[in-house]
Amino acid sequence: MTEIEDGWFAFKVVWGLLVTIIGFLSMKTIARVDKLEETRVQKEDHERVSAQARDDHQRAIARLEDALRDTRAEMHAGFNRVFTRLDEFADRFAG
Repeated sequence: MTEIEDGWFAFKVVWGLLVTIIGFLSMKTIARVDKLEETRVQKEDHERVSAQARDDHQRAIARLEDALRDTRAEMHAGFNRVFTRLDEFADRFAG
């Protein structure tokens, strides 16, 4: 019986070591998967913030272009009034 008991004990020790090694490797794998998941979430957050910043920049650019277009139109109208007045002065002095 001792040989069977010694064999059973050895089997239990080997089985325990095998389960321990598998558990340790599983924990390392789970830690790596968790880290990858965290990286993916951070990347998604970064992409979301980047997209929001891009949209904000596009809106700011559009507002700036509209303001510049309005300013150009006002300046053009102002210069046209000045040129009209200059033409009137020139006509008065010439006439």
